[in-house]
Amino acid sequence: MMLYTQNNPKRYAGWAALIGTIFGLPLGTLLAVVLEGWPLPWPTALLPIIGMGIACGAFPATVVLYSLRRIKPLPPDTDPAQLRTALKLVGAGVPGADPATNALAARVAEQTLSYPQWTKTITVGFLGLTGLGIFVTVQRIQDDNGEALQSIAFTLYAVVGLILTQVMAARRNRNATKLREAVLHDTPRPNEAPER
Repeated sequence: MMLYTQNNPKRYAGWAALIGTIFGLPLGTLLAVVLEGWPLPWPTALLPIIGMGIACGAFPATVVLYSLRRIKPLPPDTDPAQLRTALKLVGAGVPGADPATNALAARVAEQTLSYPQWTKTITVGFLGLTGLGIFVTVQRIQDDNGEALQSIAFTLYAVVGLILTQVMAARRNRNATKLREAVLHDTPRPNEAPER
């Protein structure tokens, strides 16, 4: 899938948009059900359904196209089994015994470090969700609403999501950097003889 995505980004973005739209329509339907208590005529109730479908389709396609424009794709004839091994090496941050797989892992690590990190965007998004959760929780507690526990759970989910996202991204980049440096350090330079 990774090779297909890198070498056919527009086609993959099209599939991502289609699948995202298919999954977005039920989410929009749920949103319309939540809004049903409002005095909305039926055509207006279609807006969240269609809007969610379009958003869930456009977002993954846009992310794929934006992310892949900054990286150099792997050769289409890359061995998938070797790529899986290289991905494991990048995840661990330690080179393996096979020089060819290590070279591929170094390229994958370079790609990993070239992807947009979205750190600020993710942080702002999760902080926005956390603020919304706190606001709703306070309102429900003041109104003696029994659903305050749901709001607290939502808020905790947003906080844990922010922490896990940032920790995992930092670990992934740290290990990719370690592997790339280890492979480049062990590779003899063009005018240097390898150590014996």
